[in-house]
Amino acid sequence: MTGIRILLHVVAAALIQKGKLDIGMMGIYNRGGRLKFFMIYDMIIATLCSFGIAYWMLVLRSDDIYQQHEIIYYFKMLYGLLSFPFLIFLIPGFNILLVKSRETGYDK
Repeated sequence: MTGIRILLHVVAAALIQKGKLDIGMMGIYNRGGRLKFFMIYDMIIATLCSFGIAYWMLVLRSDDIYQQHEIIYYFKMLYGLLSFPFLIFLIPGFNILLVKSRETGYDK
């Protein structure tokens, strides 16, 4: 178990003992499976890049419009490079291990 999952179970157990959480709600913490960590990683990277752009634009005060476009371009490139863990979805057959869905007529 990862540290986040252990922390969630400890908090949920404490809330169940106090009567503030229904046992049926425990399934909420197990949803998402392996993809949940990909999404958390993506959210953190997107937030850091957004704050980086905001810091560069507001604090360093670049008035040149071309420099602002360069800053946005470089942060987009950084976001793209930091999205390398998602390349695992491009490997044929590996998607079955991560996602429990099947191809339908709409996918073909």
